[in-house]
Amino acid sequence: AAIPTILKDTPKDFFHRRQMFLKDKADLAYSKLADIPSLKCYLKPEACTFLWTQLEMSSFLNIKDDEDFCEKLVLLPGRIGFGLRGWARHSIDMDTQTLEDAFERLKS
Repeated sequence: AAIPTILKDTPKDFFHRRQMFLKDKADLAYSKLADIPSLKCYLKPEACTFLWTQLEMSSFLNIKDDEDFCEKLVLLPGRIGFGLRGWARHSIDMDTQTLEDAFERLKS
């Protein structure tokens, strides 16, 4: 009963602003990935809180698999909950500067 009330009482512009915020983050993250050849994003999301990338494991030294890669960062391996080995799930629901910093770190 709480969810219908919350949805009814939330101003409509909140949802539009939230959608635009997430679209901006998805656009930014997707464009940053173009500069990171070891991470492949095959589908640009419209607006979301997560972005999926396939890892080119042969590009990494001293990293044995997706779980090892994600452990060294703050990412969720695709195999956890989704069964996608060699993939990573990136949270992009954050302020622009933090997101830019995160992708700069991924690039290095």
